[in-house]
Amino acid sequence: MSVPELVRNLRDPGIIDDELSVLRAVRPDGSVIATFCVYPCHPEVLDKDNTAVTADYAGHLCRDLEANAGGVAVFAVGALGGMMSPNTEVTTHAEAARFGSELAAAVGTALAGAASHADPAVAFARAEVLLALENPLYSLGMEMGLLPPVELRDGSVVTEVSVARIGPAMLASVPGELLPKLGLHLKSAMRAAGATLPIVVGLADDELGYLLPAEDFTFPEDYLNPGSQYEESFSVGPTGGPRVVEALEALIPAVATSSPNGSGSSAAP
Repeated sequence: MSVPELVRNLRDPGIIDDELSVLRAVRPDGSVIATFCVYPCHPEVLDKDNTAVTADYAGHLCRDLEANAGGVAVFAVGALGGMMSPNTEVTTHAEAARFGSELAAAVGTALAGAASHADPAVAFARAEVLLALENPLYSLGMEMGLLPPVELRDGSVVTEVSVARIGPAMLASVPGELLPKLGLHLKSAMRAAGATLPIVVGLADDELGYLLPAEDFTFPEDYLNPGSQYEESFSVGPTGGPRVVEALEALIPAVATSSPNGSGSSAAP
């Protein structure tokens, strides 16, 4: 369901994905095992001046869900790149709690009208992907040991993507922070393959920074002072976003048509 009042796109205000996606597993007696929810918004109600260790609104959301419904609550971000941020100017713990509570209430609303599936078909596929590394800061950070070592092959970063199907839901797992323009494109592709609940799960298989559409990518003149090219300064390069989306689109048909409870894997060049 759409929850538009809580999120904004600071980079491109005209492109918004405000969809809250929810899956819940329950026992035969109706008791909750787990609630999985995805919302495309950085957990950053609290700003850079905050010194507390906190899960921000996501922590409040999960605590509210567990207190109200039982079971375990799990939160993931969607296509939050761009910069998809909380739509508030208040940067307090109380505001983070309010934000989380509003999302928890929206989860309840979404589930109230949701269909149940006693034995949903399950399928899974993954693919290895090579992304050209064109960010000098990433390369320097790895050389200095500031970034964890990653597998490189012919100058490209080796990463992976995956797609899962659980009944009418399809989840595309992204190795970074996909901009909503690409996230919305992926959701359309999943819907076209028959998914009634398409979900983009960000920061899933890896963390390669922002994944932008090629046409929106501009190399920063100064990576240490990128200005409006902030997202580009934390990106592997202009081909990262399109390559990830292409790899996911290639997996969708196999998952959509696979036999119940099947799984598979593949490798992409």
